[in-house]
Amino acid sequence: MKNNQKKFLFFLFILLIFQAWMTTVQKEPFLSSNIPEVGWNGVTIDNGKVVSRTETILWEYSRWIPDSVERRFYTISSIRSGSIRTGGNTLISHVELTSVNKFILYLPRALQVGLFSPFPQFWSGEGSTPAMTMARKIVGAVTLFFYFCLIGLFSAIISYRNNTFLWMTLVFCIMGILLYSYTSANTGTIVRTRYGFYMLFVSFGFAHLVQLFQSYFKNRAKIKQV
Repeated sequence: MKNNQKKFLFFLFILLIFQAWMTTVQKEPFLSSNIPEVGWNGVTIDNGKVVSRTETILWEYSRWIPDSVERRFYTISSIRSGSIRTGGNTLISHVELTSVNKFILYLPRALQVGLFSPFPQFWSGEGSTPAMTMARKIVGAVTLFFYFCLIGLFSAIISYRNNTFLWMTLVFCIMGILLYSYTSANTGTIVRTRYGFYMLFVSFGFAHLVQLFQSYFKNRAKIKQV
């Protein structure tokens, strides 16, 4: 049980460090911005960049991946721009994914938003309505519980790291969560759309924590009987 406690504390420390680093290094304001509508058809390439007929830079063309693959990234970027134009109070709007390289560099932030949102600044304060003000407090308590479940999930990954089915499930869920993190710039929308994938993580983590506590109390009972 001591080893399990060490794992729990280790992952808690890593989680806090990761959150602190992302807050200081990758801090992004939740602001609104206007991004023009874009379309792949009719654009031209000028010095490695895709530009519109009005010469507004829309996409930085990459030559190291097939064009058919890059079009998929471009489509995701267009969907993200559309989500920004719809507005909202929790927009990460100034992040413009205008190249494949920016998609790659945004991966740590996308993971943070997908796994750990809503963030503490949305756990309190005044909402748009009295109901939303109360909802913020409830969301804060629930999210804190989810954090503990994610710590249990990290511990479970170490304990069952040789389980192929576990890894297949984890990769499937992470890909689903990342898809919503990239296509939507609204964290409120991400929290709702990721639900199915995210609840698998939460349930796995909670089940492992329950298993750890059961083992702990069983060991204590055996020690008392000796």
